[in-house]
Amino acid sequence: MSLYSQVRTIPSICGIELAFTGSLLPSIIEGYQPFNNALMQNTDFTPTHFGRASVSFAEESDDSSAGTSWKQKVTFRFPASDSSRAYRLHAMLKVKFIKIKLSNGLDMVIGRNDFMQNARPVIKISTNETMGQVEFETVSIFSAGFVPNPDTGGLPDFIPLDLISDI
Repeated sequence: MSLYSQVRTIPSICGIELAFTGSLLPSIIEGYQPFNNALMQNTDFTPTHFGRASVSFAEESDDSSAGTSWKQKVTFRFPASDSSRAYRLHAMLKVKFIKIKLSNGLDMVIGRNDFMQNARPVIKISTNETMGQVEFETVSIFSAGFVPNPDTGGLPDFIPLDLISDI
């Protein structure tokens, strides 16, 4: 497939997961866009509830004398009128990485803004009597990349596996 061929699928966001600890390192997997894509290290992502029609991801490039940077933003709304409201809002302020699960099976991640994360995302929360909205924004030296999806079943396709060579 050529880099400039038509993309045949247009995915939608079907999940949002948040990580509060760990790190994302540049991928060393051959053919896996080694700088943009990342490998997780001691990072546990937790699924979070969101309104399907309220989630959005946007990315915009900006050129400067230092080079190109990318502003990435994830926004979603969620019910915020239960007894765990205050705890949930404070927990959102501690998010380190955001994983966007796409309907095509890929997992996009934002929050790794340099070789290693040197600044957490800027997080803005607004609420009313029924709903909350959170906006995660980061500025990165590269466009958003992907992480291996552990939910695809079996071993990831980048692990070489030869079970019959010694038979």
